[in-house]
Amino acid sequence: NSELNKVLEDRKRILYEYSSTEDQMKIDLDEEIKRLNKSGMQDYIPIAKARYAEEKKLAELQFAWEVAEHRFTEDQKLNYSYAVKRQEIITDTKLNADQQKTKLQALREMFAQETKMLEISQAKELLQTKQLWMTAGEYAEQYYALVREEILATSTYTPEAKDALIKQANMQQGMDQNAERENTWD
Repeated sequence: NSELNKVLEDRKRILYEYSSTEDQMKIDLDEEIKRLNKSGMQDYIPIAKARYAEEKKLAELQFAWEVAEHRFTEDQKLNYSYAVKRQEIITDTKLNADQQKTKLQALREMFAQETKMLEISQAKELLQTKQLWMTAGEYAEQYYALVREEILATSTYTPEAKDALIKQANMQQGMDQNAERENTWD
């Protein structure tokens, strides 16, 4: 009987080791449900199932990211990256509710900042393309507006640095526009 149990345990271990990650997760859930039932802790079964569902969702998101990332636009990459990171936080069982809320809030703030920087970067690229049919003054006005927006959106700058950089951008814009006006008379 002891030998039979050993063989059965060995088979279970081998089956587990050669299973896909998704199948391993299902096996782990089934084992956890058996353990909870055996211990008379049936109230925890819905929690175990919810954890499994969240972990499965995370695994699916991560897999989809791995196989499709190369096809995504920058906007899609940012949004999908946010979804994966959000799911990682939700799935993290080591966090209590307050820690989870704090991490989710920080993620939302980071996402908002990254979204703003991406928008500015894309606007600069578009402006670069439009430069061919714009006057230098129009280009300078729009370009330096984006530079000022970028400076204000950069959280790593101190208020003093932001002020100095904005003054520098304003001066540079004025010099660029003055140069265009002076060239008009040449």
